[in-house]
Amino acid sequence: MSNNMQDMMRQAQVLQKKMEEVQKRLDVTEITGYAAGGDVSVTLSGKMNGRDVCIKEGALKACGLSEEAISSMNASVLEDLILAALNDARTKVEAHVQQEMQSATGGMNIPGLMG
Repeated sequence: MSNNMQDMMRQAQVLQKKMEEVQKRLDVTEITGYAAGGDVSVTLSGKMNGRDVCIKEGALKACGLSEEAISSMNASVLEDLILAALNDARTKVEAHVQQEMQSATGGMNIPGLMG
């Protein structure tokens, strides 16, 4: 095998090791998204697995709702807040994963790696 081919194989092995390290870090990474001024939060792992949902006491009041409105409210408002926090967390996880991958690949654009 030529030196050039051996160098490419070594580089591929180094990249594979870096990618494995990124995957391990993503397993333990926790990123939290918020809604309602932080009163509703959703925490995801770096691999988009749900880790936690937190709804602070009084979260609905913080949205500017009166006691009367809260008492007559159905679950859809709370569902919307949870969904907003989940989407915030997902967006943050996607940005974090992209940053990790760019770091591991030295900024190389490898098709299918970050898609």
